[in-house]
Amino acid sequence: MAIIKETPEEQKKRRQINKAASTYLCDQDEGDLYDAYKKLLEESDKDNGDSRAADFVTVWQPLENSISVNEMIHLIDDTVEDNELDFPEVLKKIDWTDLRTQKTALLEVIEFFGRVKFNMKTDENPRIIAGLDGILNLIDALQDFAVDEMGVNSIHVFDFEEEDKREGYNGDLTPAAPAVKPTEKFKVWIEIERIGLDENGDEETYSDEECPIGIGYRDTLQEARVLRDTIETNFGEI
Repeated sequence: MAIIKETPEEQKKRRQINKAASTYLCDQDEGDLYDAYKKLLEESDKDNGDSRAADFVTVWQPLENSISVNEMIHLIDDTVEDNELDFPEVLKKIDWTDLRTQKTALLEVIEFFGRVKFNMKTDENPRIIAGLDGILNLIDALQDFAVDEMGVNSIHVFDFEEEDKREGYNGDLTPAAPAVKPTEKFKVWIEIERIGLDENGDEETYSDEECPIGIGYRDTLQEARVLRDTIETNFGEI
């Protein structure tokens, strides 16, 4: 059986009805409160509007014997309308898609100042990051309210790819400190030795007191050997 995917408008309607109907209906044996609401609409179309709503869906117990199908439909519809009227006008005027894009830009700014924070010792960067974090938290709260309370489709509100990236930040969204550089390196030296012979004519070596002299660092032993071999190849024993 094919599953029919709801449109964004239908998803919004479902969220609105589920919220509004929770005042009058209880959890249903099948489906959610939106499905129960649609069941009531169907019964109303069948001329059962004057019958008890509780005969077809699970109603809050104090209302079981007092609310008809049509009355329950009107109650839920009126509650949806009241909920929408309760939203401040300023929230209704927000373009959530634009805000989503602006939030992404803000995250990029915070990331930039986080990098600068660790590259430059200043007192200003932490203060700036803290201020930007506050704005970001405000946007988070607005977005959550839009989805949970206003019924705005989350696709229009959140950039899910960017939200996933935020898991790479600390709690205050300050970028984590760069990985610590290796604490071990390999140093290549040039050593000057004076050569002496023992009483049997065998060669002995003695290190000069001003040596050895370091000529370079390498992160790995292999890289250090390459430098040593390069010097030997170019300036080998004379």
